[in-house]
Amino acid sequence: MADLPKYKDSKITKEQINNLHKLLVQTTIDFLKKENIDEVWEVIFSADGLNWSVEYGEWTPSTDSCMTLIGLQEDDNKTLGGKPIRVRKIIAESM
Repeated sequence: MADLPKYKDSKITKEQINNLHKLLVQTTIDFLKKENIDEVWEVIFSADGLNWSVEYGEWTPSTDSCMTLIGLQEDDNKTLGGKPIRVRKIIAESM
């Protein structure tokens, strides 16, 4: 996303984006801990069309989202010095 131009006159502050970021990460951590899911290395989350959902105060059909959980797992087909190395693998997806 770094290659996109900056949005002019945004209402969101640095503190607000940092708070949203912390909320998403901590909520993910809390959920994984509660559900005893310990193999997740990475979470990829995307949502678009949010402005209409924000206007109506609930998730509307205009909002598309997806989430992918990724883990690290040894792969016998990929080795380094004769030993299997850990590679990124998809654990679960939701769309």
